[in-house]
Amino acid sequence: MIDTLPVAPAWLLLFAAITLYVVDVAQLLFVNELLFVRAGPSRWRALFPLGRPELARRYLVLPSVLRPDRAVWRLTWPARVAQARPAGDAPAASVEATIRHLAALRWFGPVLLVVLLLGAPAGYLLFDALGFLAVIAVAYLFTLLALATLVRARARVGLSWLALASLAFESLVCIPYSINLYRKVTLRVLPRDVDVLAAGRELVAGTEHASFLADIESAVGRRLQWLTPGSADYQRLEATRRELGAGRGTDGS
Repeated sequence: MIDTLPVAPAWLLLFAAITLYVVDVAQLLFVNELLFVRAGPSRWRALFPLGRPELARRYLVLPSVLRPDRAVWRLTWPARVAQARPAGDAPAASVEATIRHLAALRWFGPVLLVVLLLGAPAGYLLFDALGFLAVIAVAYLFTLLALATLVRARARVGLSWLALASLAFESLVCIPYSINLYRKVTLRVLPRDVDVLAAGRELVAGTEHASFLADIESAVGRRLQWLTPGSADYQRLEATRRELGAGRGTDGS
């Protein structure tokens, strides 16, 4: 009978939902990558991989697990800054414009987080299996509304139909993945060909900027350990480290 779902399987389903959501949030970064995570209106914080759990030379980062409405911007610092988009292009301005286009989508994540991770067990405890299934039905309704909202914004943010189809498929097949829809869209559409140092100057202000440069310098030093001294890549990274050191000196003056 559907209304006699055993307690243990019901709580196992909740545990599985939480696990799937956290796995979906997780990012595995190389040493030369970082995440900018939205921390408020026009405010961002940088998350670096060093010092985090390491898996095959990649580092596990969990950006704002309880805030699926926070945009995430993943960048790679290049061996030569000139290879990236010029700093004069004001990367933060284009990012802010993209986020404005996605404003209607960002609220679905927190709603789905509450519905699935709190509403589902509450529905089961109060109304047994029928209550549990009713909450899941509500979650699917919100997911469909979120996908419809994304369809409307797709062209303005530069999301391809193939990427949209992929996101829709995983959100509908595995409903906990729908919680993270907004964050995954920002990871796909925010520009990657951006000079990390230019982005840091625009997004990380005050005393935090010196710490930001120091963290990148540490990452450069870690990568230099894997290269042959005197090689072309080694020399480029050494030049980058000198540039970072000069930038920190300027901030400190």
